[in-house]
Amino acid sequence: MAYQRSGLHRLYDQTERPMRAVGMMSGSGTNVIKTIERQRKLAEERGKAPYEVVMIFTDNKGSNAQRIAEDFSLPWECDDIMDFYAERGHVNKRDLSLRPAYFERVIRKLEPYRPDVVVLGGFMSVVTEPLLSAWLGVNVHPADLSVVDNGKRKYTGDNAVRDQILAGEKELRSSTHLVRPHVDYGEILLVSAPLPTDLERAAIELANAGELNIDLDPGKFDLEFLRKPGNRKIARMFADRHQGWLKAAGDWVILPQTVEWMADGRFALGKGGVYLDSVPIPAGYRLT
Repeated sequence: MAYQRSGLHRLYDQTERPMRAVGMMSGSGTNVIKTIERQRKLAEERGKAPYEVVMIFTDNKGSNAQRIAEDFSLPWECDDIMDFYAERGHVNKRDLSLRPAYFERVIRKLEPYRPDVVVLGGFMSVVTEPLLSAWLGVNVHPADLSVVDNGKRKYTGDNAVRDQILAGEKELRSSTHLVRPHVDYGEILLVSAPLPTDLERAAIELANAGELNIDLDPGKFDLEFLRKPGNRKIARMFADRHQGWLKAAGDWVILPQTVEWMADGRFALGKGGVYLDSVPIPAGYRLT
């Protein structure tokens, strides 16, 4: 009632039952796994979890969705988006004009599970209508989305980690946000604790994995080296290594926590944007 009087509307407000979530994934599915594991831990701690992952959906037939679903005794569905595009004569999925037809099919697969929210845990296809309007969506992104440059969010898109490293950022963070039509521009919910950028550590790990010859001098792989056009492949390797660290330190922490707090009714929307426990958080709630 206090929320209604203040003009705030909870993202989820059904205290009589757990929030029903669908985990959407394209690859390894570790974010979905962590969200399910958090659900089960909460059930042990509270006697009943505030949310329930009711099924897993993947847009990639080569993903780990089936294995994860079997491990957790959950139903799963697949509609391979590359097959969908190939059937229509496309060699890639860049043509977003076909996306509504694809997501109509996805909705038909999800509707029987009656979700309240779709949780994008490494879902690598841009979400469009009609899925945007069907259910509330939450995504996790490997950057601090509150960082703005010339009025725009600075680190969006698939290359966000690489862009941060090459820009000389000293630390990396992950963000959770609501899924909106403009990719990576939804309202920010949580921002993870910082992870230091460490080029020397990345060089040593890549060398130990046999992916890089450091010639006993990991320090040579500095920003000047990585910024050279001829070293883009190596810069990508350094970005991937940092993204793996950030996934463990950031994504796996804030995505389950975001789903938990949403299910607990702690997040709300109002004229000031997102609120946590009735307090405005226009740049998201930042973890230490």
